[in-house]
Amino acid sequence: MKTLFIQLRRIGDVLMTTPAIRAFKKKYPDSELHYLTEIPADELLMNNPYIDKIIKYNPYYNRFKNLIKEIQKNKYDVVIDFFGNPRSSWLAFLSTAKKRIGFDYRLRKLAYTHRLKLKNIHRVYSAGIKLHLLEFLDICDDDIGIEIYLNNKELDRAKNWLTNHNIAEQEFCVISPVSRKDYKRWQLEKYGEIIKYLISKNLKTVIIYGPSEIYEALSVNGYSNDKAVLIDDGMSLREVASIIKFARFYLGNDNVHKHIARAVGIPTFTIFGPVGALSWTDPVFPIQYYFEKYIKCRKKCNINKCKDYKCIKEVEVAEVIQRLE
Repeated sequence: MKTLFIQLRRIGDVLMTTPAIRAFKKKYPDSELHYLTEIPADELLMNNPYIDKIIKYNPYYNRFKNLIKEIQKNKYDVVIDFFGNPRSSWLAFLSTAKKRIGFDYRLRKLAYTHRLKLKNIHRVYSAGIKLHLLEFLDICDDDIGIEIYLNNKELDRAKNWLTNHNIAEQEFCVISPVSRKDYKRWQLEKYGEIIKYLISKNLKTVIIYGPSEIYEALSVNGYSNDKAVLIDDGMSLREVASIIKFARFYLGNDNVHKHIARAVGIPTFTIFGPVGALSWTDPVFPIQYYFEKYIKCRKKCNINKCKDYKCIKEVEVAEVIQRLE
């Protein structure tokens, strides 16, 4: 059986499919599994022993019709669309696979031969939701642990980087003050205060960030009176993941770095806004902590209409410190 998994973007969501990757290959060890995603999300799938081929798509350089031709040429028996946006549903439909699996999203559901109705999903955690799609292949698996496969060379380079910055393993925390979404961003100046607090407890801090987020990282360090160390600008996701692996814990917004920290097995402390923590917190992993501020409007929250995001903007430094302690 030749199978294609599709999760085009949202790097954290790519990690959320790793339990499905593992469960599929354990059920069908002789099958050939390909995975289609956009760059740089492909980095987090490298060295995964359950994937036979990663198809990397760059929407800025690769023509979409050429991608369609490649998928059709591979003659897949099964296509599973974890993403479910218009582009990925078209890819599933045009693949000509006899079995096309996806979520029951409005018109996009017409692209699939097997559709999972969201109302039938009993799990809350995103990785578990994606696992539900495999039930059409007679796969029922409760292992929702996400994973990244880092090699020894990558880990050794991370150790050298830490040594060069006079940072010992497990004697620092990583802080990620960034996010693509406004409603997931706690104020930068408050992260600066948190860094001061951690330094007072003799714990060094490393600020991690993504492409085009150097300004936010520098701002946070400025608010902390330059007490933290920043990762090198331009580090790859795997390089960042290797540094995170040696941290005592992660502290930051709900973003891809939080999911990487979970995947490499370190404790996490996440500050959540209007998006519920339960959807992005592994219910089985015992060392994932978070802070949510409950205000009146949270019960009837509409992110698209909210203008001030009080549930995250009004989180005070003292509240976070109290929870940390």
